Amino acid sequence: MRQHVTLNVVPLKCSASTSDVVQRAIDERIKLKNDNETEDSVWALLDLECDLHVRQLAEDEKRRAEQSGVAVALSDPCFEVWTLLHLEDTGTLFTDCNAVIKRIESAWKSCFAQDFPRKAQADCSKIIGLRHEAARRAKQHWEAQDPSRTEVYRIIEEIDSHLPSSQPAS
Repeated sequence: MRQHVTLNVVPLKCSASTSDVVQRAIDERIKLKNDNETEDSVWALLDLECDLHVRQLAEDEKRRAEQSGVAVALSDPCFEVWTLLHLEDTGTLFTDCNAVIKRIESAWKSCFAQDFPRKAQADCSKIIGLRHEAARRAKQHWEAQDPSRTEVYRIIEEIDSHLPSSQPAS
């Protein structure tokens, strides 16, 4: 049983397409498979963006990724729903990602008595201890097919599955 899990985040430009994200994940999967014999997993995180065309493309790319051994977590409308679920329980409909961010800003101010910084500068150590509650909420909203939801909880479940049961991911 592993004693720790290492996460490597491979960011892309904000303007990267769904296809770009999946291709990068597939390339990373091939590289890891060639570099070592450990049991690595690679995930692609895809936003659905409240757009029918993007949704269809995401579903197509999800199939392509999974055929290549890459797991995919979809977020509707965007990844920021995951951040919000640390702060409050909601599956409400958001018109776009900016609406989710506005809700995060309000909840962040309520929880921490300070403004939410630009998302790239947010101090995630403030919410990391809430990840299991966020995962529980996310799973509930995903299974209920609520208007806003995310599959990021699956990543938390996978990480935890590699740790001794007495040692949740920190």
